[in-house]
Amino acid sequence: MIWLSDRVAAFLQKNRMYEVLALFVLFVVGIMLVTEGGHLGRLAFFGHEIYPMTKATFYFVIAVLVLTDVVQGRYQHKLSRGAGGSHAA
Repeated sequence: MIWLSDRVAAFLQKNRMYEVLALFVLFVVGIMLVTEGGHLGRLAFFGHEIYPMTKATFYFVIAVLVLTDVVQGRYQHKLSRGAGGSHAA
């Protein structure tokens, strides 16, 4: 993981639009780890047992994040191309 961090940091420096996506992925991974640890530690939150996040839920959230980012990127690209063409007319 440590030797990949430089490559990931370089990629994010070149592609700033993926920075928020990466932060959300880290956030979801953190939630997954906290719920797993809470379940293993048999902790309760306001009297309710903590259940771990399922892997299917994790992958679904990541897929929705990536899909949303792809759709937004295409929409932004389409807007920037349309705005450039309308000024030329």
